[in-house]
Amino acid sequence: MAMQIIGDGMPTGGVEMWQLPWSLVYEACEDPLLAPLIVNKAGMFRRARGHWIERAWIDDYNLIYCIDGGGWLRYRGRSMDIHRGDLLVVPREAHAYGAASSDPWTIQWLHLRGSMVTELLALAGFSNDTPVRHIGVLNELQSMFANVLRTLQAGHDHVHLLHAANQARPLLSFLVLQRQGIGERAGDRIAASLRLMQQQINEPLTLAQLAAPSGLSVSHFSRRFREEIGHSPIDYFLRLKVDIARELLVTTDRTVVDIGRELGYDDPYHFSRMFKKIAGLAPTNYRRQHRGADAAT
Repeated sequence: MAMQIIGDGMPTGGVEMWQLPWSLVYEACEDPLLAPLIVNKAGMFRRARGHWIERAWIDDYNLIYCIDGGGWLRYRGRSMDIHRGDLLVVPREAHAYGAASSDPWTIQWLHLRGSMVTELLALAGFSNDTPVRHIGVLNELQSMFANVLRTLQAGHDHVHLLHAANQARPLLSFLVLQRQGIGERAGDRIAASLRLMQQQINEPLTLAQLAAPSGLSVSHFSRRFREEIGHSPIDYFLRLKVDIARELLVTTDRTVVDIGRELGYDDPYHFSRMFKKIAGLAPTNYRRQHRGADAAT
């Protein structure tokens, strides 16, 4: 059980929601690919009049992004108003929250769990003591929430859960950038490069190409990217490629050569060497270890 609900009220407006069965949540927690970041619930409530919930506790990380209207949060004997553009990470202790009666909120929301979630939300400035940050109503962030929901609505097999996790990670990284960037413009410049990486993950992009959307010099961009993300731009881009390669190796029968080509590597040896450097195993060995020795290579 991930929460103890005392009472709740479902909204009367538009409702979209998805939930992973608890038996599959427990399986995901034991899966080395999924365990660091699991999306176990997602949804969107529009003009959610009558929406409220009271819990004694919760061990998920419940992210609520208010994109219109307003709401409230009550915990530790105090009440906080939630405004348009606020992002709430529900305190993992006794609490209640809901839509404002006069102008009920429209919210996008996720329930996440895993060690990666814990670390990234802390870097983004969220804690039980600081559950709310004003992010603003950002089209990019709305799209990130929506993409996770759409992926999970399409299915909750291993492939879709991995894909949803790979979509949720840039969302959390974006929140870190919003907090730790030197001014909103600096964060936006790095975010532009992150968008390029996601959009052209199958291309062999150079450092100069990664720097171009930021409008910064290559050296300035590289320094700023490392300060914000903790990796060099090329290293982070390669790690994104490896994440996708891991997913394809475990969930499909595609050959290592084919997977490498999809990610921009015409030379399978080069791809295998890069994969082993980051993942610790050659692609064939990684597939065998995580799926069984009979998998195609």
